[in-house]
Amino acid sequence: STELRREPRWRLLEDHPTARLIYLSFMTSSLVSYTGFFQVPIPVFSYESMIPKDRLLIGLSALKKSGMIEFDEASETVRIDGWFNERRTPDNRNQLKASIKSYAQVHLPRNEIMARSVAELTLAALKKSRTFRTKSNNPEASHRHRINYVGEVLAFLEQGLHDIAGLETALQEVFSGSDPRLRAYAKEI
Repeated sequence: STELRREPRWRLLEDHPTARLIYLSFMTSSLVSYTGFFQVPIPVFSYESMIPKDRLLIGLSALKKSGMIEFDEASETVRIDGWFNERRTPDNRNQLKASIKSYAQVHLPRNEIMARSVAELTLAALKKSRTFRTKSNNPEASHRHRINYVGEVLAFLEQGLHDIAGLETALQEVFSGSDPRLRAYAKEI
Protein backbone atom coordinates (compact mmCIF):
# COMPACT_ATOMS: atom_id res chain seq x y z
CA SER A 1 0.00 0.00 0.00
CA THR A 2 1.30 3.44 -0.85
CA GLU A 3 -0.31 4.72 2.36
CA LEU A 4 1.90 2.42 4.44
CA ARG A 5 4.60 5.04 4.85
CA ARG A 6 2.00 7.36 6.44
CA GLU A 7 0.70 4.66 8.80
CA PRO A 8 1.57 5.69 12.40
CA ARG A 9 2.13 2.06 13.41
CA TRP A 10 4.61 1.66 10.55
CA ARG A 11 6.44 4.72 11.86
CA LEU A 12 6.75 3.00 15.26
CA LEU A 13 8.87 0.37 13.51
CA GLU A 14 11.52 2.90 12.46
CA ASP A 15 14.13 1.13 14.61
CA HIS A 16 12.98 -2.33 13.51
CA PRO A 17 13.94 -2.84 9.85
CA THR A 18 13.55 -6.61 10.20
CA ALA A 19 9.95 -6.16 11.36
CA ARG A 20 9.28 -3.97 8.34
CA LEU A 21 10.85 -6.57 6.06
CA ILE A 22 8.69 -9.29 7.64
CA TYR A 23 5.56 -7.22 7.09
CA LEU A 24 6.44 -6.62 3.44
CA SER A 25 7.30 -10.31 3.08
CA PHE A 26 3.82 -11.21 4.32
CA MET A 27 2.36 -9.20 1.47
CA THR A 28 4.22 -11.27 -1.11
CA SER A 29 4.24 -14.63 0.68
CA SER A 30 2.67 -17.72 -0.81
CA LEU A 31 1.32 -18.45 2.69
CA VAL A 32 -1.02 -15.44 2.80
CA SER A 33 -4.69 -16.11 2.08
CA TYR A 34 -7.48 -13.86 0.81
CA THR A 35 -8.14 -12.97 4.44
CA GLY A 36 -4.84 -11.76 5.83
CA PHE A 37 -5.28 -14.52 8.45
CA PHE A 38 -3.01 -17.47 7.84
CA GLN A 39 -0.72 -20.03 9.35
CA VAL A 40 2.97 -19.19 9.15
CA PRO A 41 5.21 -22.10 10.15
CA ILE A 42 8.31 -20.31 11.41
CA PRO A 43 10.89 -22.56 9.66
CA VAL A 44 9.02 -22.29 6.35
CA PHE A 45 8.58 -18.52 6.58
CA SER A 46 12.18 -18.11 7.72
CA TYR A 47 13.30 -19.92 4.56
CA GLU A 48 10.84 -18.08 2.30
CA SER A 49 11.67 -14.63 3.66
CA MET A 50 15.41 -15.37 4.08
CA ILE A 51 15.25 -14.07 7.66
CA PRO A 52 16.93 -16.20 10.34
CA LYS A 53 14.50 -17.69 12.87
CA ASP A 54 15.82 -15.71 15.87
CA ARG A 55 15.49 -12.39 14.00
CA LEU A 56 12.11 -13.46 12.64
CA LEU A 57 10.71 -14.01 16.15
CA ILE A 58 12.05 -10.63 17.32
CA GLY A 59 10.53 -8.93 14.27
CA LEU A 60 7.17 -10.65 14.76
CA SER A 61 7.18 -9.46 18.36
CA ALA A 62 7.83 -5.86 17.23
CA LEU A 63 5.03 -6.08 14.65
CA LYS A 64 2.68 -7.46 17.28
CA LYS A 65 3.63 -4.72 19.73
CA SER A 66 2.99 -2.04 17.07
CA GLY A 67 -0.50 -3.45 16.44
CA MET A 68 0.13 -4.16 12.76
CA ILE A 69 -0.34 -7.89 13.26
CA GLU A 70 -1.62 -10.38 15.74
CA PHE A 71 0.60 -13.41 16.14
CA ASP A 72 -0.12 -16.54 18.11
CA GLU A 73 3.13 -18.40 18.58
CA ALA A 74 1.45 -21.64 19.73
CA SER A 75 -0.62 -22.05 16.55
CA GLU A 76 1.79 -20.04 14.36
CA THR A 77 -1.07 -17.95 13.02
CA VAL A 78 -0.92 -14.35 11.92
CA ARG A 79 -3.63 -11.79 11.29
CA ILE A 80 -2.66 -8.65 9.45
CA ASP A 81 -4.65 -5.87 11.09
CA GLY A 82 -6.60 -3.77 8.62
CA TRP A 83 -6.26 -6.34 5.84
CA PHE A 84 -9.74 -5.59 4.52
CA ASN A 85 -9.11 -1.98 3.63
CA GLU A 86 -10.91 -0.49 0.65
CA ARG A 87 -8.75 -2.27 -1.93
CA ARG A 88 -8.90 -5.74 -0.36
CA THR A 89 -12.60 -5.85 0.43
CA PRO A 90 -14.23 -8.37 -1.90
CA ASP A 91 -15.94 -6.50 -4.74
CA ASN A 92 -18.49 -9.15 -5.63
CA ARG A 93 -20.10 -12.35 -4.40
CA ASN A 94 -17.51 -14.65 -6.02
CA GLN A 95 -14.59 -12.80 -4.41
CA LEU A 96 -16.44 -12.85 -1.09
CA LYS A 97 -16.99 -16.61 -1.40
CA ALA A 98 -13.26 -17.10 -2.04
CA SER A 99 -12.42 -15.13 1.11
CA ILE A 100 -14.94 -17.09 3.15
CA LYS A 101 -13.57 -20.36 1.78
CA SER A 102 -10.11 -19.39 3.05
CA TYR A 103 -11.44 -19.49 6.62
CA ALA A 104 -12.58 -23.09 6.16
CA GLN A 105 -9.04 -24.47 6.05
CA VAL A 106 -9.04 -27.22 8.68
CA HIS A 107 -5.57 -26.42 10.04
CA LEU A 108 -6.53 -22.87 11.06
CA PRO A 109 -7.52 -22.47 14.70
CA ARG A 110 -11.05 -21.22 15.34
CA ASN A 111 -9.83 -18.75 17.96
CA GLU A 112 -10.13 -15.07 18.87
CA ILE A 113 -7.63 -14.05 16.19
CA MET A 114 -9.79 -15.66 13.52
CA ALA A 115 -12.84 -14.04 15.14
CA ARG A 116 -11.29 -10.58 14.75
CA SER A 117 -10.43 -11.32 11.13
CA VAL A 118 -13.99 -12.45 10.39
CA ALA A 119 -15.37 -9.38 12.18
CA GLU A 120 -13.12 -7.13 10.07
CA LEU A 121 -14.30 -8.86 6.87
CA THR A 122 -17.93 -8.51 7.97
CA LEU A 123 -17.62 -4.79 8.60
CA ALA A 124 -15.76 -4.21 5.33
CA ALA A 125 -18.26 -6.30 3.33
CA LEU A 126 -21.24 -4.45 4.76
CA LYS A 127 -19.58 -1.11 3.97
CA LYS A 128 -18.95 -2.33 0.43
CA SER A 129 -22.51 -3.59 -0.01
CA ARG A 130 -23.88 -0.13 0.76
CA THR A 131 -22.21 1.16 -2.41
CA PHE A 132 -23.81 -1.38 -4.76
CA ARG A 133 -27.02 0.63 -5.19
CA THR A 134 -25.20 3.79 -6.19
CA LYS A 135 -22.71 2.32 -8.65
CA SER A 136 -25.08 0.75 -11.13
CA ASN A 137 -27.14 1.81 -14.12
CA ASN A 138 -29.38 -1.19 -13.43
CA PRO A 139 -30.84 -0.68 -9.92
CA GLU A 140 -32.67 -4.02 -9.92
CA ALA A 141 -29.54 -6.03 -10.72
CA SER A 142 -27.58 -3.97 -8.23
CA HIS A 143 -30.17 -4.64 -5.52
CA ARG A 144 -30.11 -8.38 -6.31
CA HIS A 145 -26.30 -8.36 -6.15
CA ARG A 146 -26.41 -6.60 -2.79
CA ILE A 147 -28.93 -9.14 -1.41
CA ASN A 148 -26.81 -12.11 -2.59
CA TYR A 149 -23.58 -10.56 -1.31
CA VAL A 150 -25.01 -9.76 2.12
CA GLY A 151 -26.64 -13.20 2.18
CA GLU A 152 -23.20 -14.80 1.86
CA VAL A 153 -21.95 -12.75 4.82
CA LEU A 154 -24.96 -13.67 6.95
CA ALA A 155 -24.72 -17.39 6.15
CA PHE A 156 -21.02 -17.32 7.01
CA LEU A 157 -21.68 -15.50 10.29
CA GLU A 158 -24.46 -17.89 11.25
CA GLN A 159 -22.07 -20.83 10.92
CA GLY A 160 -19.15 -18.90 12.42
CA LEU A 161 -21.04 -18.01 15.58
CA HIS A 162 -21.11 -21.74 16.34
CA ASP A 163 -17.56 -22.59 15.20
CA ILE A 164 -15.32 -19.61 15.97
CA ALA A 165 -14.47 -18.80 19.59
CA GLY A 166 -15.12 -15.16 20.49
CA LEU A 167 -16.82 -14.17 17.23
CA GLU A 168 -19.81 -12.48 18.85
CA THR A 169 -17.52 -10.36 21.05
CA ALA A 170 -15.28 -9.48 18.08
CA LEU A 171 -18.31 -8.40 16.05
CA GLN A 172 -19.58 -6.22 18.89
CA GLU A 173 -16.16 -4.59 19.24
CA VAL A 174 -15.67 -3.85 15.55
CA PHE A 175 -19.20 -2.51 15.11
CA SER A 176 -19.10 -0.39 18.27
CA GLY A 177 -16.29 1.65 16.73
CA SER A 178 -17.94 2.01 13.33
CA ASP A 179 -20.03 4.75 11.75
CA PRO A 180 -23.51 4.92 13.38
CA ARG A 181 -25.09 4.75 9.91
CA LEU A 182 -23.32 1.46 9.28
CA ARG A 183 -24.54 0.11 12.63
CA ALA A 184 -28.09 1.06 11.65
CA TYR A 185 -27.62 -0.63 8.27
CA ALA A 186 -26.33 -3.80 9.98
CA LYS A 187 -29.38 -3.85 12.27
CA GLU A 188 -31.59 -3.46 9.21
CA ILE A 189 -30.11 -6.61 7.74
